[in-house]
Amino acid sequence: MFKTAAKAMPDSFPEWSRSPKRLEHMWRATLGSVGMYVANSTDMLWRRASGSPARPKRQWRDQEWVGGAIRSFFPSSTPKPDKHVSEFYELLKITDGLSSRAQYYREQGQPEKARKIEQDNRDALRMLPLLESTKTQISQITKQKNAIIGNPVMSPEAKRRQVDILTNKRNQLAKRTYDIFQRPR
Repeated sequence: MFKTAAKAMPDSFPEWSRSPKRLEHMWRATLGSVGMYVANSTDMLWRRASGSPARPKRQWRDQEWVGGAIRSFFPSSTPKPDKHVSEFYELLKITDGLSSRAQYYREQGQPEKARKIEQDNRDALRMLPLLESTKTQISQITKQKNAIIGNPVMSPEAKRRQVDILTNKRNQLAKRTYDIFQRPR
């Protein structure tokens, strides 16, 4: 539903309105779990009517109508993005920003400012190739997940198993990179 809505947004709308994830977060923040229940029901009906492939199977604990109190007693075993994935992207954003700023000063004929940034952030900038490599690997995992989700032949149960394996792989990769980055030098 959100992917279709994002594609339908005119160019005059803000950039964020063309992102399915941002639309979903806005919808969830505005309408809460009832809004997500309606969105998921609409999505299910649209998928069936349009012949789109089935989504990965969800455990009953992962359904929108299940409240937080029930989830606290019956936690889901479905892997979700963890804090290390968020931390990894934050590290990448900061480190990439430092590198860009140093490059900008170099291009503006201010090599002393560029050198100062590079010297003050030497350890972080040394890790940039590792962060970029991890970003590429996470991107490949995401493409694999999307291919599995869009596979018209796989059963929802098989999709869930494969998506969970890839989600765990992504989480471990982000954690490993985050741990290397945080290791004292």
